[in-house]
Amino acid sequence: MKRRFIVLYVILFSLLSGIICAYILHSSSEQVMPQYTTEINRLIIDTGENWDEISTMNNAFVESREALDYAVIDSESRLVCYTKEGISTTVSAATGHFDIIRDIEVDGKAAGKLIVHNPYAEQKRLSDIRNARMIGCMAALMLIVSVIYFVFLRKRVVEPFGKLKGFAVRVAGGDLETPLEMDEGNIFGAFTESFDIMREELRASRKREEAAVKSRKELIAELSHDIKTPVSSIKAMVD
Repeated sequence: MKRRFIVLYVILFSLLSGIICAYILHSSSEQVMPQYTTEINRLIIDTGENWDEISTMNNAFVESREALDYAVIDSESRLVCYTKEGISTTVSAATGHFDIIRDIEVDGKAAGKLIVHNPYAEQKRLSDIRNARMIGCMAALMLIVSVIYFVFLRKRVVEPFGKLKGFAVRVAGGDLETPLEMDEGNIFGAFTESFDIMREELRASRKREEAAVKSRKELIAELSHDIKTPVSSIKAMVD
């Protein structure tokens, strides 16, 4: 395992982790209730001026002309109109969702209430989705890097070691003719040439041994012939 790769991997992982943490902290600080003070005051005034018309609505969906969503209920807590599905339409629900509740006054009397939707929950959900995607992308990137490094180790360490093991088995079995494949790119590259030189030396030693055995046999045969000839002559003369 190369130290340079490990250092690079740690630096990359730390950098990505720091970026994601900074992004999460920054996005969390932005999740606040928007201040629509001017828009809300204008909406209350317009609703109060047109209350006679608006109060005749019964659970009606209307398009919001402002950058906010709201619901209007009358003094009897009856839903008059709303601008978005799923928003609070009662005081108790609005309190639980931290929505803004303002009285609608007509001729100095409270005719109903305006419930301004708090988009914090939607913002938080979108932020959580973005954060989850970023973390997922980081995990996928780390997984890809790990798989690439695993393949690298397999190609550069495991497979070359397997070749060396097979070479040792062949040499132990007496196969000194098959050379070891040279590959200086793997971690055992420096030993490959030395192992093959060892094979060459063993093969040369075997050839020298075979030549010595053959020479000894030839010497014995010659000596036997040289001894056999005078012995035959002596035996003939004796006979």
